[in-house]
Amino acid sequence: MLWSHDRENSGSIGANRLVKAAGRGARFAVFVLVFLLVSVQWGAAAEAPAAKAENPLVKSAADKGVKICLPRIEQVSSHLFKGANVSYQLMTAPQADQSLSTAVMEVQSPLGVSYASMTSAPEADGDCSGVYETVTYWKNSCADVTKTVYADLKPAGPVQNHIQVLEGKMTMRMYLLPAGEQGCVVIKKEVLY
Repeated sequence: MLWSHDRENSGSIGANRLVKAAGRGARFAVFVLVFLLVSVQWGAAAEAPAAKAENPLVKSAADKGVKICLPRIEQVSSHLFKGANVSYQLMTAPQADQSLSTAVMEVQSPLGVSYASMTSAPEADGDCSGVYETVTYWKNSCADVTKTVYADLKPAGPVQNHIQVLEGKMTMRMYLLPAGEQGCVVIKKEVLY
């Protein structure tokens, strides 16, 4: 309704009387105004973003009884699924909400194919910790991969002799393992508390 009118207590002219008093021009103006309001509402509904697709790994975990760690699973899998085609296998205990859960994934992205795994476990305080790992093979040497792909990470030396470590944020590390003459296997590991 465009106007609110209390007939008993108002000294003003009601909407119908106002339109009649103003004639055809006012009726046309009211029609146009209503048309525009309805059009804008329909247009806004048509332009509204589509609902976010449900994360299949989160749905599978919920279906198996995981509750406490669902936010952690959502956090990690949404990161891994972004822009990629992902297949997964989920393993849970019979009492999934009180136990460790793990998923193994094949992640196909524009950069290539990676193996990923994530594990989450409920804590005594009701929170959930997790860790995820990705393994990717690069055709370039580890030195080239470090310079071109991971230049923003800090070199932290070798684990012992051959595996180089790059440090990211507080609990994220990259492990670079030479693979043949020119290849490099990169293992990304991040712990989430």
